[in-house]
Amino acid sequence: MTQTKEQVSTHSATKLGRQFLASIDPGNQNVDVVYAEVRNKRGKICFENAKHETVPSLVSSDVDDYTFTQSDRIDGTGEVLTRQFGIGAYPGAQWIKDTPDGKAQWVLPALVHVMWQDLKDGDSITVYTSVHNPEAYRAEMKAALNGSFIFIKGDEQKAITVKCDRVLVEGVGAIKAQKPATIANLLLDLGGQTVMLAPYSGLKLTAGCDQPYQLLHQGTARLIAEFTKCRAVNEALKRVLTYQEARSIIDNPLHTFKGHDFSGSVKAEVDKWLNQVVKQVESLAPYHVEECPNKFATGGAVLIPSVRAWLIDRGYIPVSDPLSANVLGLFEIAKGIEEKNGL
Repeated sequence: MTQTKEQVSTHSATKLGRQFLASIDPGNQNVDVVYAEVRNKRGKICFENAKHETVPSLVSSDVDDYTFTQSDRIDGTGEVLTRQFGIGAYPGAQWIKDTPDGKAQWVLPALVHVMWQDLKDGDSITVYTSVHNPEAYRAEMKAALNGSFIFIKGDEQKAITVKCDRVLVEGVGAIKAQKPATIANLLLDLGGQTVMLAPYSGLKLTAGCDQPYQLLHQGTARLIAEFTKCRAVNEALKRVLTYQEARSIIDNPLHTFKGHDFSGSVKAEVDKWLNQVVKQVESLAPYHVEECPNKFATGGAVLIPSVRAWLIDRGYIPVSDPLSANVLGLFEIAKGIEEKNGL
């Protein structure tokens, strides 16, 4: 479904539509989005009908559920470059982390997919997002989000203008969401793939720290993989667990499976995992660990009872809503900045 330059120019004259403010956290497992319509009432900016939506980070460029073009992107034949995509469990769909270009390629499609039902032709979106290393990926994420686009889904066609104001440090939203009483705060993020530790001064990384301290491939995916090899569990079942079975046992707060109570085995594996990864990432920033009065912990793993208990025992404060704290806090930051700037 190729859009010509003539078609694009026709829609570029669409009258000014509504304005939205959005924050998006395109994670390895879920895409988390908060958005609201922005209105000016008697000289005051208001954010109305706010929504918080989460969808799995399953994406496909081989599905034409949507197609979209950007007016200034021209292919080798002189036609406006067209992309197609699908978001969801399509045959051959990949997790965002497994695609060649990762988050930058999929942040815009994911955002529009989540907001599609509320968007109309001519609307605009101001977007705030975050990445692990802004110095390395800020320009890439902004380039992926900024522009005037035409999206088509079935018989619907919508011209949407997108502006990315800020690409912040991953996790700063979680700090904001806690409303800490102190300026200096430490955030431990137990992600699916990555374990991160970030010292903050207010809503910025502490001077001298240009990105969070990270352990790659040491997140909850490693915990699950190790649990599949748990001898006590496999002997009880008389077979080896699959990865999905191991994940379901860990995710289940009671840790039961096939009539067995595996809570003791889960705790043993959790303790082993955390004793290794948390101590290792803390060793990268011993001064910050010692000096920060508040130590917060976020990420889906915080919902596991034995993980939560281990963290509390070590002096960490589990954030409220650990799966969405970052995107919720990002939205609060976005509202504050936009109110100050007058949108």
